[in-house]
Formats: sequence, C-alpha cells, structure tokens
Amino acid sequence: MAEHRSLLSISEMAYIHDITRTTLIYYDKIGLFRPEQVDENGYRYYSPTQMPLLREICFLRSIGISIDDIKEHNEQKNSSYTFNILYQQMEKVKNDIKELQERLVMIEQRVSIYQRAEEYAADDFKPTIEYLPERKAVFVPWDQNDINIQGLNKILHKAWDMMDQHKVLPCLQWGSILFQEDVEAGDYTRHAATYAIVKEENPSKTDLSTIENFITIPAGYYACVCKYAMPYQREPTEKLIHWVQSQGYQITGDLIDACLLDVVFYEREDGVDFCQLQIPINFEEVNGEKV
Repeated sequence: MAEHRSLLSISEMAYIHDITRTTLIYYDKIGLFRPEQVDENGYRYYSPTQMPLLREICFLRSIGISIDDIKEHNEQKNSSYTFNILYQQMEKVKNDIKELQERLVMIEQRVSIYQRAEEYAADDFKPTIEYLPERKAVFVPWDQNDINIQGLNKILHKAWDMMDQHKVLPCLQWGSILFQEDVEAGDYTRHAATYAIVKEENPSKTDLSTIENFITIPAGYYACVCKYAMPYQREPTEKLIHWVQSQGYQITGDLIDACLLDVVFYEREDGVDFCQLQIPINFEEVNGEKV
C-alpha cells in the first residue's frame, strides 16, 4: 500500500470535489477523467496533480456544459475554444433567464387573477380606471343563432385557426368586442365578435394588416370592472356604461370584454367566465391634463 500513500482514493477525490464515487467511475468509463492508477483489485487512485483538471470539469458541468464539449475542451487545451464554449453558454443562460422571467410574469398574472376571482363577490361593483396597452388581435363575428358559451367557444377556435393559417402566434388572451355603434344603438350583440390577442413576437414576419378581421385595440384609459358574467349578458355592461356617464366621461371606442379566467379553471355553479369589462373613455380630457 506504500505506493498509494501519495495518492487519493476514489472516495477522497469524490469528497473533495463534492461529487459521488459513481460520477468518477462514469467519467473513467467514458474517458473523460481517468485515475492515475488502478491496482490489481480494481481500486482507483488519483494524483493531487489531477485535482485542477477535475475542478475544471466540475465547474463546466455545474454551468451546464455538455460532456462532449468538456471532452473537446480537455483535448484542445486552447483558451480560444474555452472562451467560445463559455460565451455560448453565457448567451444560453441569458436566454433561459429571459424565458424564466417571462414565465414568472405569466404565473404572477395568473395568481393575481385567481386572487381577484376569489375576493370578488357577485354583487360587487367597483369600477376602476386603468391605462391599458395597445393590443393586436384577430376577431371572428358571433353566430347570431348560437350565442351561448358553447357557441362562443366555437368562434374562439375559429380565431385561433385563422391565426394558425397565417403562422401567427396567439398569446392565450381572448375575449369579446361589443362595437361602439351597436352599444349606442342599444343592440349590443348585433355585430359582436370574439377576439384572440396576437403574441408580440412574430417569427413568421406576417403583415398582420393582411389578415382578415385584424384589429388593433388602442392603448388608453379604460373604465374597468370585474364580473362573473358572459359578454352577451347585458346587465353588467349597462351598469358600467351608466357609471361612466354619471362620472362625466364619454365612451371613445369599442367595448372589450376580456376573459380573465375560463370557467373550466374554477368551480362555479352558474358556469360563467370571470371577465373584466373595459370601456375606453376620455379620461385625460375630463381631468384636464395629460397623464
């Protein structure tokens, strides 16, 4: 055993580098990192001079570099190659972080919606004025002979199919449009339509204006109220319109009934969606200043 006194056993090498014996055995088998000696009993021993290489391998694995790239790195022993794989991994991690941040925003939004849905009572009427960003969407008019939950779901799928045909990505936000002229005429659903929002990223570079029934929902101030009701149920809309008029505001565009939470995601006996009614108003003019 005297010949092994200056060497490290596989257990010692694994402990020092916070990895398992199994990992070192695997590295040996694939030729990534072999022991200095293997005795007649098959015991592996490592030289202290091998530690820097194993540290480098452990570091590269910890940041997600593949085994094949590490092998190439070990064979090349070239700073330019090492720089390139580190730079590429840095860019990949940045993209991963961006995607995770986007997922986090989506999760936070959904959690907020669930909280609002749980806190909301059917008899609540708490209008707010919110500034909403521009939204791009495609819409499909309702089938006037099939205005119900099932009918609206069919129309939504038609909108998604239309987007798919044009290779445009949906962002899973949808709702209904009640056109201003119909609302003013008292026939709310005459030309009502279901819309699906287009994702901001447009890999296909499709000219959205060429899509039939493409619409831009303008940015601006909206009188908003949450509700458990379908867009063809008039009472919530009439109530918010009355509030808008009582505050001295004017309706400046089409009414948006945004679906926040589809009924399939929660339990509710009446089977209606949790939505937010959004009415564009002349908030800046009434308040006499630009905000």
